[in-house]
Amino acid sequence: MRGSRSPRCRTAHPTGQGAVQQAREATRALAEHGGQVRFLLRDRDAKCTASCDAVFTAEDFDILLSAPGTPKMNPVAQRIAPAALK
Repeated sequence: MRGSRSPRCRTAHPTGQGAVQQAREATRALAEHGGQVRFLLRDRDAKCTASCDAVFTAEDFDILLSAPGTPKMNPVAQRIAPAALK
């Protein structure tokens, strides 16, 4: 999972339940690899339901929502984040 920034969707049309399952798998993979993540930057997609957020908050993630109307915010953050971590 290290070095991966793009979500891995298994279906062409993911649902809210699928997003919750992927959130569980992501937190489990981070725990297995000893990853320490504090923030989760996510968009305001309807697939990310309250149950999906509950999975991450149970693992002590701080969830940050991207600003509305800024679809290019995630790629910008992906370019800036590695530089900020150095």
